[in-house]
Amino acid sequence: MNNTISLILWLILAALVGWLWFGPWYPAWQYYFCPDCYAAVAGVEGEEGQAGADALVNPYALAFKWSDPTAYTTDKFEAFKASILEGQTADNILEITGLYYEGEPKPAGADNYGFARAEAIRALFPEVPAERIKIRARTTGKRDEQPDGYFEGAVFQWQEAPKEEVTAETEEKV
Repeated sequence: MNNTISLILWLILAALVGWLWFGPWYPAWQYYFCPDCYAAVAGVEGEEGQAGADALVNPYALAFKWSDPTAYTTDKFEAFKASILEGQTADNILEITGLYYEGEPKPAGADNYGFARAEAIRALFPEVPAERIKIRARTTGKRDEQPDGYFEGAVFQWQEAPKEEVTAETEEKV
């Protein structure tokens, strides 16, 4: 066989292998790096006929938007909630830490969006008594520009209830 024909056959084979290898990755690339492109290709439309529905943009079970204390949940939330409630014992305390950015303005009715988000999450856990939930807030760091779309806005941790120390009182006679 001629070297030119052999080279052409190898190039065709390499292109075929490359297409078979990278072909399945292309839709995943569109989904994560260009949600609007993916929505247009998938035929999903938003509320006003625009491509890019919220369900495609929100990859989290529980998420928040910039300067918004509303907790946005997806169909993954029930499994997420069950995984958190698995750690519940008879007397431990659920610590919900709401996260916020330094660049977010102060919300009405709260010191910062961290506390407001943690309060919104508290309403999603009616199974846990209010006295067994501890609300905290923590900054995620300085952010000059608003993040696009959704972000994780909370951290959950179970803590053991403080034990009451029993001390023996001794009576001293003088």
